[in-house]
Amino acid sequence: MDPFDLILGGEAERAIEIYSARIKSGESAQGFAGRALALLNLGRLEDAKSDYMHALDLERKERTAVGSAYLCSIGSIYWMQGHDEEAARIWLRALEGINSGEITHSDMAGGAGVGALLWFAGARSELPGYLKAAEEFLRKNAKGAKAHNWPGPIGGFLLGQVTVDSLQAASEARPVELMKRRRCQAAFYVGAKALTSDDSDAFRQGMARAVEFGASTMVEKEYYLARYELSRLN
Repeated sequence: MDPFDLILGGEAERAIEIYSARIKSGESAQGFAGRALALLNLGRLEDAKSDYMHALDLERKERTAVGSAYLCSIGSIYWMQGHDEEAARIWLRALEGINSGEITHSDMAGGAGVGALLWFAGARSELPGYLKAAEEFLRKNAKGAKAHNWPGPIGGFLLGQVTVDSLQAASEARPVELMKRRRCQAAFYVGAKALTSDDSDAFRQGMARAVEFGASTMVEKEYYLARYELSRLN
């Protein structure tokens, strides 16, 4: 059985066993990243962070193409450990890597998801320098040919260029599992945008909505960040 399916099925411990066996027989970025997701699902943040760091190191050794995903996951774990500015620095590093060409692939919208994470950090923890960097990147990104690809509409929404209804429409997708993942992300950032108007109730509602779409969303960073934010509010 695919260990990823085990994670979504609530059997993260079994998934860890399978990934660990695979890593023992031959280390790979994919193996460490898979185990990291299972560990993250169980709330074992330090172990998950360590595995994502191994995955990042191996990716840089194994491939000529380097992505932003592992850096963004590492930043998310720092955030959930209460290290807000360290998380923001890591997300900024990913954004700068996209700008410089060091990071050669990101999401289908050219890195809008990275910019959105950095925007969230800047708004949530009142870090104006990071918020400014995120908005500059998202504005530049919004002019590109990929801006309409998901998660591009999230960037437009955070900049005030896309309405909630338009964001919801843009999240439509097939299969339904993909749509749920997008809806999780959309709900998270609708809640995050409420921070700019000091609407704590709307922020809480957005975070609660982001975790309600089922197991398929457990792959999204926003799912775990929303869970953390709800615990932080409580």
